[in-house]
Amino acid sequence: MSYLDVSKLEMVQEITQSLEQYKAEFLNLPDFKNTTMFVKKFQTVTPQGLPVYLGKVNTYMLQIDENLLDAREQVMFGKDREANLERQRQRRELCPLHKNFLKNNPTVRQMFYNVLHPGAKINPHFGVNGLAVNKVPDHFRIHITIEPGDDSYFFIENLYPLKYRENLCFGFEDGLLNHWAENRGTQIRNVLILDVDKSVLPKNLTMLEV
Repeated sequence: MSYLDVSKLEMVQEITQSLEQYKAEFLNLPDFKNTTMFVKKFQTVTPQGLPVYLGKVNTYMLQIDENLLDAREQVMFGKDREANLERQRQRRELCPLHKNFLKNNPTVRQMFYNVLHPGAKINPHFGVNGLAVNKVPDHFRIHITIEPGDDSYFFIENLYPLKYRENLCFGFEDGLLNHWAENRGTQIRNVLILDVDKSVLPKNLTMLEV
């Protein structure tokens, strides 16, 4: 159980070497200022019965069609799936860098931006796409910091808090570990997240220096 250093993974370096271009594509998304889409669609709760999200949290997904047809995604999107498929296709066309990344990295199930506004919190949960009670052993999540904020933290149960900072990239077993995040500062914290099948990762990932 640890924060793992993923900075040398080829898929991570592909993004970090062009981070400003990825960020520019994201900022140009027409729905960047949509503050209600994610919160309304995903009203999941933690194992303790608390809302996963407290305060203002925005998530902007980029997914391939095959991922949206996955059984777990069908639970998430339900009868809105077809509309979401079309929305994702339109979004990918506006983001050629992201689209090519997904095409060239088929083991990445999805990539998305998670924006945690000042005072917001993601409560402790076991997560696969925010499904708080669903533990999936092969699920691995990577955080690539876009904007660290001035006082934002990530937590895994029984470990020291990890403060977001410039150029911070780390991974963890999202489907097995109880984890959460808090923005205690006055600036937004924005991260690009990759969901990866753990089986494709090298066995020698080292622990991150906290």
